[in-house]
Amino acid sequence: MTIKQLPTREEIEDRYKWNLAKIYANQQLWQADLEKVRAMLPEGEKFRGHLGDSAESLRQFLTWEEEVFQGLEKVYLYASLRQHENNADQQAQAMRGAAESLAVAASTLVSFFAPEVLTIPEERLHELLQDPELK
Repeated sequence: MTIKQLPTREEIEDRYKWNLAKIYANQQLWQADLEKVRAMLPEGEKFRGHLGDSAESLRQFLTWEEEVFQGLEKVYLYASLRQHENNADQQAQAMRGAAESLAVAASTLVSFFAPEVLTIPEERLHELLQDPELK
């Protein structure tokens, strides 16, 4: 009986591998985006307690949140795929850990959103949502 072994990643043709360079050309660009998202988080605190102040405030929060989570999605996806290429790669594990940690921090930060919106009186919320930029 012949025992077959799985080929190593290096033995597999490139056409059968993910091309992660389409997401980030190198790890330095990934790191720069990770730091950019991390630097954006403190700005989120200024919205806490102010979502019902004005349509502008609500819109700014939603725009900020979307930008944070789009950036986070990209850095997390890349790190996760890098880890899945080789689960023994400690650098890829560290990258995924950093992305997961940032995701937890971002999710924790925006956790005030739903409870705060629920405290806005319905009439006021309806008024805010009449803003053309929020529609």
